[in-house]
Amino acid sequence: MILSQDMVLIAVKRSGHSFKYAHQTLKEDKAFVLAALKLSADVWLYIDQTLKSNPDFLIEAVAAQPKIITFLDDALKFDKEFIFEAVKRNGKVLESSNPIFKQDREFILQALKSTHAACAYEHIQETLKQDRDFTLKAIELNAKVLLFTKDSFKYDKKFIIEALDRNIIALKYAEARFKRDPQIILNAVKNNWKAIIYTHDSLKQERSFILEVVKLNGWVYPYLDEQWKLDKEISIEAVKQNGKVLNFVPEKLKRDNDIVMEAERHYSDFNPNPC
Repeated sequence: MILSQDMVLIAVKRSGHSFKYAHQTLKEDKAFVLAALKLSADVWLYIDQTLKSNPDFLIEAVAAQPKIITFLDDALKFDKEFIFEAVKRNGKVLESSNPIFKQDREFILQALKSTHAACAYEHIQETLKQDRDFTLKAIELNAKVLLFTKDSFKYDKKFIIEALDRNIIALKYAEARFKRDPQIILNAVKNNWKAIIYTHDSLKQERSFILEVVKLNGWVYPYLDEQWKLDKEISIEAVKQNGKVLNFVPEKLKRDNDIVMEAERHYSDFNPNPC
C-alpha cells in the first residue's frame, strides 16, 4: 500500500525514520521533502540522492531544518557562502553552525540584513552579545534583534533611546513600558513620525501628549485617532508643522479659516520625503 502524503507526514511527526518507508516519488519530491524535514531532521537520511547533490536544494533544506547540518560533509559545514545563504533564510541555522561563524562580526551583520535572520543574534558568541556597539549596529540592520538582546540592554532606557535613533522600527519590539514612556516617544517622534504607529494605545489617548507630538512632527497626524483629528487645536498645530497635512484634516475642519490660514502659511515646509 502506498501511503498518502498526509499519512507520511503524520508518521514522520512521530519518527523521522518512518520516511524510510515513503514511496520513492515522495523522496524525490522537493516540496514534500522540505515539508517533512521541518518535522524531523532524520528525514534527511532517506531522501533521494539527486536532491542531496543539488546545491540550491541543500540551502533550502538547511534553512527548513538547521539540524541537518550535522549530516553534511565538512566541506559544506565550513563553506562560509553556503552557511551565509542558509542563515539569511533562517537565523536558527547559526545555532547548528560551526563556532567560527558565531564570532565572525562581518558575517553576522551581513546576515542580519535579511528579515528572516534576526534570531541568529540569539546564537552568536556571548562576548558579542555583551558588546553594546555591536548590538546597536545589529538592531540598526534588523530591528527584530531587540527581542533577542540581553536583559541588561533590553530594559535599559538609554539603550532603547539610542536603538530607536538607529532604527525606529525597534519600538515595535520594545517592552511595553517604553512604548508608553512619553520621553522616549517624543524623542523618537521628533526624528521619525513612524514612532506613533508603535506607541502604546494608552498614551495615544492622552490629549496633552498628542498635542506635544504634533508640535514635533506633523506627519503623525494621519495616524491619530479620529477624535484628535476633530480637535481644532491639535489640527492647527499639525498644519503648522507642515501645511500639506491639511489633506488629512477631516472635512468638518478643512474649511476652518484658522486651520486653512496656518496650512497656507506653512505649505512651503512640505517635505516630499518625510520618511
